[in-house]
Amino acid sequence: MTTATRIYLARLAGISVFDPNAEPVGKIRDTVVRLGAQPPRVTGLVVDITQRRRIFVPIGRITSLDVDAVVLASGTVSLRRFEKRLGETLVLGELLDRRITMAGSDVAATVIDMAMEKSRTGDWQISRVAVRETMPGFLQRRRGQLHQLDWEDVLGLAVPDQEQGADTLIEMITEMKSADVANLLHDLPAKRRNEVAEALEDERLADVLEEMPESDQIDILKSLDRERAADVLEAMDPDDAADLLAELPEQEKEGFLKLMEPDEAAGVRRLLVHEGAPPAR
Repeated sequence: MTTATRIYLARLAGISVFDPNAEPVGKIRDTVVRLGAQPPRVTGLVVDITQRRRIFVPIGRITSLDVDAVVLASGTVSLRRFEKRLGETLVLGELLDRRITMAGSDVAATVIDMAMEKSRTGDWQISRVAVRETMPGFLQRRRGQLHQLDWEDVLGLAVPDQEQGADTLIEMITEMKSADVANLLHDLPAKRRNEVAEALEDERLADVLEEMPESDQIDILKSLDRERAADVLEAMDPDDAADLLAELPEQEKEGFLKLMEPDEAAGVRRLLVHEGAPPAR
């Protein structure tokens, strides 16, 4: 197996990682970069080794890398849970769907992928950015033209985006299992996680919420419009919906139950009583 000279990072999501003996280690979930450098330097990969645990694998520990599989230099990896350090950015979690401006034209566009290449010094760097032009308001249903830009021709990525969309990330996770999507959302910044949750269909979001820790469930539920949140609760398994509502103060819990369809709410109420839900805080 050889290492490709240019690798598009969105295509790495879900790719298997192996040790030198071809034993599986985990699956790639994201790529870590430092935006301060010009062009940005890729520092490593976030690898999912179990359903609830992700680790950081330095890019220098990889001997073979392409869109079919990644092979490590040794079978020994640090099992310390991944935590993003100061100055680090996640490509899929934080840069996909970002709004940028194409240098020299002032045309607005959205990031849909990024490519990394190996420099003469042996470092992996972000070299190309795939973007789609943003269409004017009355044409937004049409897809804009695609462009492959050099890093220096992209303006605005270093500036926090207040209106980041989620279309590209949603498309990328379409075939992922709900548990894998839950893990991905868990690691995103709260603002980005809520943007993705808002863009998911009710049934899909319900399935994902059922796989998430209670704290994440509550944060996402509270970020939604209350009527939308009630729709998602209706789509959840009644046992899971009851468990989630049981963690809320009595007033909030009753508010959501009143917004749910009467039949759905009645079933959840029975479970809350039967399970002896903890008293309101």
